[in-house]
Amino acid sequence: IHPPTHLHYFSKRTLTRLLDAHGFDVRYVEYSGVLRSVDTMAYIILAVKQRQAGLYRLLKRLRLLDWHLSMNLYDTVMIVAVKRA
Repeated sequence: IHPPTHLHYFSKRTLTRLLDAHGFDVRYVEYSGVLRSVDTMAYIILAVKQRQAGLYRLLKRLRLLDWHLSMNLYDTVMIVAVKRA
């Protein structure tokens, strides 16, 4: 949750109900995953949150953070809908 950038959260069910109430039929729903840098995650966790910048620098210097992680937390949804005639 990132106030004030995320004021409302919606589920597939609530978005479908909203679209239906405004005359749309849902045709497709997809939850999009993202590719995250392990380097960035380590920086945020170690250097920023845990104040362990030295450990972060060591891991980076050893090239242990040079990979990415694919994640789908089902928090990003794409819905395709068409307006009813």
